[in-house]
Formats: sequence, C-alpha cells, structure tokens
Amino acid sequence: MLLDVGTSTYRPPEHLRRFLWARDQTCRQPGCMMPAQRCELDHTVPCPDGPTAACNLCPFCKHHHRLKHKSNWAVTQPIPGHFIFKAPSGKVYVREPEPVLAGFPTDPPF
Repeated sequence: MLLDVGTSTYRPPEHLRRFLWARDQTCRQPGCMMPAQRCELDHTVPCPDGPTAACNLCPFCKHHHRLKHKSNWAVTQPIPGHFIFKAPSGKVYVREPEPVLAGFPTDPPF
C-alpha cells in the first residue's frame, strides 16, 4: 500500500492520482458510481493542514465535491481508502475500498 509520496504541493502528482483512481475506482460519495478518472481529487483534511497524500485524498465527482464543500456533509478517512460520511440529517454512511480484483477469491487457495 502506498503511504506517501513526500509532496507538499496542493495538486497531487500524476503517479498519486493514478494510484487513487485504482484504489477508489469511483466517486466516494455513497451511491455514486462516477469513475474515479472523471472525478476531482479532494483533501479530506483541507490543505495545508492535511497532506497531499493517499491517506488524505479521495475522488469526488464535480457534483459531490461541491456538495461536500457547500453543505453540512462531513467526511473522514480514518484508514486510507475507508471513508465515513455524516449526512446533514445525522445519518452515517461507510464506504469501504472497492475490491481490486472483483470476483476473485481473497482467501487461499487461489
């Protein structure tokens, strides 16, 4: 698992963007299936307080990116790739990482 690429810039470098596209696969907003490659990368903890690193970035489609910043939705990422959303209503949603090889067994024997 990629932990950090040592960048202090706001915009993620290409290799970090590609890693996040592969890790997250879609917009992380619950219920949204927009491919990650068509999404904007957002800092979970705003920059410069939070790093430009896999543990603090996630893809949001343009609509959900705006929704996050212009409403009372709260997003945390306690473990890289694991997202907890709190809706303005107080309801909590959890988005776990997508399986990298969907349909393949994860326990031996392979």
